[in-house]
Amino acid sequence: MNPHYAKFLKCVMDHTDILVGDSCQPTYHAMWALEPPKPRAYFHSASGFGTLGYALPASIGAKVGNSSQRVTCLIGDGGLLFTLPELHCAVTENLPLAVLVWDNSGYREIEKATSATGGSYQCQPMQSLAYDHAAKAFHSAYARVDTLQELGKELDEAHNRNIPTLIHVNQQDFIANDTENWYL
Repeated sequence: MNPHYAKFLKCVMDHTDILVGDSCQPTYHAMWALEPPKPRAYFHSASGFGTLGYALPASIGAKVGNSSQRVTCLIGDGGLLFTLPELHCAVTENLPLAVLVWDNSGYREIEKATSATGGSYQCQPMQSLAYDHAAKAFHSAYARVDTLQELGKELDEAHNRNIPTLIHVNQQDFIANDTENWYL
């Protein structure tokens, strides 16, 4: 287990009651190493076909069904492209939802898994989106964090708003080395 992912996930869980993870690198680490503090505190789509984009609509459902709980969506930059318009639904419903966008230039988990099994698939690096503009377009709050302390603060603020907060997390700010194929 990469200790940097462990610290990142601990910070998220310290400020979250229900974590919904998409098929992205921290979610794969969480599958193996995260011990949720209680039942129904962690959901993910990182099994089977690993549906991309699952976390945002699933987080909305988790928040609607558990309105008093702090719900956090953890989604990769590539996966977010599949369901970004769902942010409008969360805004319309005034849901205080934290949406963590894990930015690693798109689809890096797929590339890592493919190369680990001898495949030659390579993802073209995705240009980082202007997440601040996307949040503004959907009338959502926005934050960019680059430390665990900032992440905890922004998660707390996100859960106290009456709209979702898109929180941009760049992988290189949190993970020093992500070359190992720890899951094989």
